[in-house]
Amino acid sequence: MILKTDGSLWGCGHNHFGQLGNGTTADAVTPVWIMDNVKYMSAGTCYSLVVDENDTLWSFGINYSAQLGDGGAGRTLGINKDQEAIKRYSRADPYLVMNDVRVASAMSYDEMARGATSYAVKNDKSLWAWGAKTAGAIGDGIAVDSNTTDIQAEPLQIMSGVEDAFSYFNNGFALKEDGSFWLWGSWVKALFDLEDGENTSIPRKLADDVMLPTY
Repeated sequence: MILKTDGSLWGCGHNHFGQLGNGTTADAVTPVWIMDNVKYMSAGTCYSLVVDENDTLWSFGINYSAQLGDGGAGRTLGINKDQEAIKRYSRADPYLVMNDVRVASAMSYDEMARGATSYAVKNDKSLWAWGAKTAGAIGDGIAVDSNTTDIQAEPLQIMSGVEDAFSYFNNGFALKEDGSFWLWGSWVKALFDLEDGENTSIPRKLADDVMLPTY
């Protein structure tokens, strides 16, 4: 994905699941135009989240774990080996997820079976999550098996007072306005020395007085 200084968004590469967001599934060897008036974008594995100048959040691409936030009720990660089903749920045109969004984060992952979880911080500093619940990546405090195939079909508020958030391999991270830095998901067990079966979906504080986290 390429975000130009004039606010236009372009993409190139593989497009089997519509991840270029240009209304087709044709691959592009040179950049193709996607949309204008963009101020923020986040590219995950085969999908993207885009915030425009009106603070509207858009999504497009692969969607088998409801990572696009379009309300995929009844879906589970069990379809991850069904290529036709995956293509059927995917979206090649930008989908309007929610309004009043500051930033968003699309997840990269290395295993289709684990799916992706998406996050967005709204202007009121509330943090929202949707997609795969794998390893507690939703961060809603509800305990799940580490190999669950359940999904959160629509955006769910999980925290408040958040300045920024990002995702990485079934983990969610949040920087709050008081400078505290929080984590939930697959890395929680090791970092906090949890016993087997302990809830990894509860956000836990990693540090205070944080200015700029990265991964």
